Amino acid sequence: MANHKFSQGSGNPANLILEWMGLKGSGSVTEVHDALNWLRQDIDSVRYSKTLDYTHAISWVKDLSALGFCQFDDDSHTWDMLLPRLIRLPDTGGMTVFSGYRTHDYKWILAECNMLVHDQFPVQVSNGFPMPDTVLLQAKNVETIYHAAKKLNADYLGAYALGLADELTVPQLEELDSPLVLLGKQSLAFFSEGQWVPMPAPIGTEVNHHEGFYRVRDTSNEDFYFHYSGQWICCDFDTGTVLEAKRLGRKVFYKDSVDARPVRARKVMVDEHVNLPFPQRSVLIHCSGRLPDRDEETGREVFYNVPNSVFFKVRDTLPVVLGPVTKVGAEGCGGDTQ
Repeated sequence: MANHKFSQGSGNPANLILEWMGLKGSGSVTEVHDALNWLRQDIDSVRYSKTLDYTHAISWVKDLSALGFCQFDDDSHTWDMLLPRLIRLPDTGGMTVFSGYRTHDYKWILAECNMLVHDQFPVQVSNGFPMPDTVLLQAKNVETIYHAAKKLNADYLGAYALGLADELTVPQLEELDSPLVLLGKQSLAFFSEGQWVPMPAPIGTEVNHHEGFYRVRDTSNEDFYFHYSGQWICCDFDTGTVLEAKRLGRKVFYKDSVDARPVRARKVMVDEHVNLPFPQRSVLIHCSGRLPDRDEETGREVFYNVPNSVFFKVRDTLPVVLGPVTKVGAEGCGGDTQ
């Protein structure tokens, strides 16, 4: 993720959005989309487009959810703000991230609790709009954290990334119970090197193209399918990118030197054409309390402070095309907008 001209503090418009969301409690992506565009008059229009489209607003709220500020419903495109949470980062000697709803006096409360606040981090950007400030806390002992959580009416979740990693499972895939056939005004595209390439496919005729990741789109909807060994597998966009990388024999992850001790943490990079599924991506984000950076040379997302045990769990629970498959009708397939 690129840095932005804003420094942390009141000058970051994302903090205003976060405060508004906290007071509102819940809402729709449409409302956030409108609010983001209303504030974009203060955003550097040279580097970023003047308007933020709806799909980018979805991604922005998803990133907010991955950081622990809210819960996002991918079906209804609605969100619910989470109560304040203190989340300890693994392998950091007690460094804790403050997420969820923040009252305007949270810094004063933390000072009263003798919590050292680290908030001089560059503002991160998601799809052309800044994210809320990162607030990391340092305490002398866990009792201080519990005391601060009580004063903030916050939940203390401990090393949350470790617990989330333990809950990860390999997703169940679903296969169409009949060949894929385009209907009406649907169009077909093939995913190649991070781009959608239009593919010819007559309407009403069985699609019979080579293996890979496909998108079917009409005027109001798009679905994603992975074609493998004669099967058309329903998936979302993120899952499709993982399956396609594996089909091509590409590495999904690139990492720095592996330490034999499982408690050691490290940097993990993700292939530039892969979007990790939300559960796995959220676990990696909770290891550092920040969104991944984007390597300017390779285009890969870079996650930090990932313990080996967490990395192995994330790696081993990614979707696999050779796993269990359930047959469904075409109407049972759905996909994220991308």
